[in-house]
Amino acid sequence: MPKTNSDEPISRDILNKVKSLIKKRQDWENNERAASRKAQYAIIGETYEAYLEAKKDPIAYRNIARELHLKVSANMDTANLVAKIVFGMDEPYRLPGIAAVLRKAAEDKLTPAEVPAWLYASGG
Repeated sequence: MPKTNSDEPISRDILNKVKSLIKKRQDWENNERAASRKAQYAIIGETYEAYLEAKKDPIAYRNIARELHLKVSANMDTANLVAKIVFGMDEPYRLPGIAAVLRKAAEDKLTPAEVPAWLYASGG
């Protein structure tokens, strides 16, 4: 009868290497990634403040986008406009999510200062 993988002895060297990698990943998640997320949520909170202002004067923000040489469609809503202005085009796949956060925060009538904690509580 052929041996299965479970019949083979575990390589302690490989096991130790994998455990070390797991520990490094956990340390990164708890330190650098957590710090990055904190900074990102703070920026989104400030972006939400800009969004609230942009809702009062969307023409001014369209002019800002033009000044920054950003392409903006005529039917782009204000949340997407502000997300694009602040977060640029380096990661366009993130813009719809950020815009959705801005709209939901407004719907929930949050203040800009409340947004970072709200994002943490909701899991980002």
